[in-house]
Amino acid sequence: MSKIMMSEEMKSAPAAPSPLRRLLCWEGFLLAVTLAVFVVNALASPYFLNIWNLSDATFNFTEKAIIVLPMAMLIIAREIDLSVASTMALSSTAMGFCAAAGMDTPLLVAVGLGVGLLCGLFNGILVTRFNLSSIVITIGTMSLYRGITYILLGDKALNQYPESFAWFGQGYVWGALSFEFALFILLAAAFT
Repeated sequence: MSKIMMSEEMKSAPAAPSPLRRLLCWEGFLLAVTLAVFVVNALASPYFLNIWNLSDATFNFTEKAIIVLPMAMLIIAREIDLSVASTMALSSTAMGFCAAAGMDTPLLVAVGLGVGLLCGLFNGILVTRFNLSSIVITIGTMSLYRGITYILLGDKALNQYPESFAWFGQGYVWGALSFEFALFILLAAAFT
């Protein structure tokens, strides 16, 4: 009896879509548009596919891509963190005050990572130890971190960073490989 049912189930199982059918879906359309844009731009400008142009283009998305890596892990775990931007604001405010006080680049990086780690640890403890909803906690800490930032900073801007600090956002590790993109590649490999 079970052999008959299995053969009937196999007959009713849908066949794998053909390659042409896969290309006709939304993702296939987006791939075709992307390829068309690359071809048209490469024909329009000899600098479009230049390695330095492509490297500089990574500056537009690398920071966001680095932030997405841990966010993807949270989403896979069926959780969410809405306080990411506020954590970044608080971390960068702390770094700005430390830079204005004369701290050098390695200490600024340590301060930024430390403040971000403490904010994330606080969120994590509230969610895991007290079994609270991550969306509720991170909405609250979003307001908390943003409020602390506003109290500390107000409408001022902190821009007294040392020149060496700019390397993290605009420096190159090797040839046209920017530090940001190299860091993203390493982090993406680690998260994978």
